[in-house]
Amino acid sequence: MTLLPNIHEHIPDALNLLQSPLVHELLATHPNDIPLHSEISTDSLGFLAQKRWTDWAADNGADHQSGEQEKAPWMRLLAYYLGKSKGRDSEYEEDIPAALRSLVDQLISHSLPRKCTIHPVSTAPEISIVGLSPKKAHEVRQCVTYLSSTLPSVLGPQRRQLHIVDVGAGQGYLTRALQKHLSTSYDVRLLALDSNEVQTSGATRWDARLSQRGSKIAHKTIHITPETLLTAVDEWVAEEEHEEEPLVLFVALHACGSLTPDIFRAFFTRPRRSTWTPFGVLAVGCCYNLLAPGDFPLSQRVQSLATAIARTLPGSAYQLAAQIPAEWTRNSRTWADTKLAVRKVVWRAIIGGRLASFEPPPSQDLSQNGDASRSPPVSANPDGTPGEGSGDRPAMRRLGRLNDAVYKDWRVFASKAAERMAAATGDHVNFTPGRPRSDFVSPSTAASTKPLLPSSVSLSNATANDDHESNELKHTLSADLTLAEHAFANRIGVLHVLRCLVGPLVESVIVGDRAVWMCEQMGWDGSDPELIPGIDLDITNDSQWLESERRLPRPWARMEAINLFDQATGSGRNIALAVFAERRLAPAMSS
Repeated sequence: MTLLPNIHEHIPDALNLLQSPLVHELLATHPNDIPLHSEISTDSLGFLAQKRWTDWAADNGADHQSGEQEKAPWMRLLAYYLGKSKGRDSEYEEDIPAALRSLVDQLISHSLPRKCTIHPVSTAPEISIVGLSPKKAHEVRQCVTYLSSTLPSVLGPQRRQLHIVDVGAGQGYLTRALQKHLSTSYDVRLLALDSNEVQTSGATRWDARLSQRGSKIAHKTIHITPETLLTAVDEWVAEEEHEEEPLVLFVALHACGSLTPDIFRAFFTRPRRSTWTPFGVLAVGCCYNLLAPGDFPLSQRVQSLATAIARTLPGSAYQLAAQIPAEWTRNSRTWADTKLAVRKVVWRAIIGGRLASFEPPPSQDLSQNGDASRSPPVSANPDGTPGEGSGDRPAMRRLGRLNDAVYKDWRVFASKAAERMAAATGDHVNFTPGRPRSDFVSPSTAASTKPLLPSSVSLSNATANDDHESNELKHTLSADLTLAEHAFANRIGVLHVLRCLVGPLVESVIVGDRAVWMCEQMGWDGSDPELIPGIDLDITNDSQWLESERRLPRPWARMEAINLFDQATGSGRNIALAVFAERRLAPAMSS
């Protein structure tokens, strides 16, 4: 079942929601940012300062000191989201503030459905899973299943030879699976491309170990761009003679960042080469945070509906697009991982709040203290910056990564954090109190109007007071949580979950933009769904593909956006984009 009708119908509303002040505020406000911002514009205070939900979020049912969170407000919010996503009423309907319920309802309504619609069938011969994780094995099987069922209808019964290019092939698991399975029906030649020679060498070793005799797999390491991709295929095809016109299919399993649009650019800009013909593309994108400037939005339609989105969307949006909150409670393991992840965010934000007492206020001239890496306040740059909403603060970088075991108990975590931060006191400067940020200011900072250290004590100089400074810092950071900090922790937990719930909306818009752009390249503006040949527009059932009698200006056989993988396997990026040219009876090559 294709997602195209959903995309074209819902993308205007999805864009409006993504660009709304409320969602922008969530994307632009990382939990690490909150204690550090003492000066922000009144526009940024809107939703985050509303007591109608902050009082609810401050519910002290959760014991953050011990890590027990069974009654935490963020869990009730997540339960509401999961219930509504499945069309069920939630037991927390009356508990959660209306403003939060309304936001969650809109996020669900305007995000693409993600249920897997391609079900694997038994394959002969069986696909080898040697060296594969369960997640990767699932993805390889799904790709093979989809192509084995799709190719006969778009190639026709007389086609015997097929060239496949695996772009970003890595260790070559998909390459070998396609060779082994499709060779029962076609004379398959494969080219595995990767930008990393280590990956290419590893794939070659796996080939020697696992591939059947006579397999036709070539490997090449290149920096992949639309131009180098086409050149690599030119050189590959020219290496041997062909009885049939070479038809080339590009496949890309998790094509990072701009690699996905680059593959489609190569396909659309050169519809026919002198020695071969681009036949189709099957690509699953990922790593939206690695997109090159200009690769979102791609489509004219999205650009016209959201003229400033590329300039205003906070950089954190591309990171949050990887979140799959629908799978957070899938089993006891994922639920434990979820609680740990939220605990990390909350506790680090508290440490950041306490550390704010030793940091300069954002309004101070940073050139005087050498900390030029500090990002400006959230509202200081309304056009968005790559790091906006990322929480990438100098203090958090100094804290660094800590072992998961440290987060099982607050005292263990706080002691470790204090030890690490005290060792880096040379990076700190005098504290000058600033105006706290509404309900979200760190309670440890809001409780006092004087600095925790005398203003005469400088943490930026190695003096005789170093031991005293270090002890003061350790004492401040390692103290038990106060009641106010418990409330603060609950608010941070809710904020973090809300940001993650926005993630699927962000990905829906990015993928939707790519799908619309593909349709534009095919000559279709989305105004008449019947002009998509080979697509069943009835997405409410599992009926078979329908052939439209009407045809696009160019000979396209099929274009799809489908949920190829099951997110429950851990395959968060599960939407595949596919396009195939009409090549049922390709002529034989003339001698």
